[in-house]
Amino acid sequence: MRLHFGLLPGGQHDAWIYDHVVPELEKRGHDATAISVPGDDPACGLLAHAEAAREALRGRSNVVVVGHSMSGTYLPLAARETQAIHMVFLCAMVPVPGLSMIDQFESDGTGMITIPFDRTIPGEDGLDRLDPDVAREYFYHDCPSSIRDWALGQLRYQAPTIGLEPFPEDGWPDVPACYVLCREDRAVSPEWSRRVALERLGSEAIELDGGHSPFFSRPVELAEALIAAAGR
Repeated sequence: MRLHFGLLPGGQHDAWIYDHVVPELEKRGHDATAISVPGDDPACGLLAHAEAAREALRGRSNVVVVGHSMSGTYLPLAARETQAIHMVFLCAMVPVPGLSMIDQFESDGTGMITIPFDRTIPGEDGLDRLDPDVAREYFYHDCPSSIRDWALGQLRYQAPTIGLEPFPEDGWPDVPACYVLCREDRAVSPEWSRRVALERLGSEAIELDGGHSPFFSRPVELAEALIAAAGR
């Protein structure tokens, strides 16, 4: 079956993170759309992000939505909005109906997210972004230096809205889900990801080497893992 991968970016990032992954998926006989989301708009909550996926994937069939990092907060909503046949959490947060990501973080602590959020650069309207040294260490520590330096220059300010908004009680669709983690992830704990994959998604995670940004450090392996995840 020819699949269409809808690729959602994490916080402070946008569609550009998938520039190296889209052609790898296409080489393997599938289609892919890297989706731009309104992460820097304080007025846009979980549903607005999911609707951005719907608009980007309008008219597509056999959709597999992939959510990296913070986009896991609304990935099930995006799957519902796009009538996806599968969803893949990539080094991602996994929502719990009735709870926000902040609620989860307060209960799981460093068992979930290990980024030092006290080291941020504030912007306007409550937006912020990580200090470049923190982003370098936690996002890109194993990425080629040329890509890492370019990516640091692309980071945008992030609104806190989707982290504060509780996930809807009825927001999880009846769609299969799989988790892909990276063993040296410094941003989202691999141990937490393994546990959540089993407890909430019902299957063991697919594991890759490397850190939080496999779309930069190993796009070939990531493309193959996404295809494998969609086949589960």
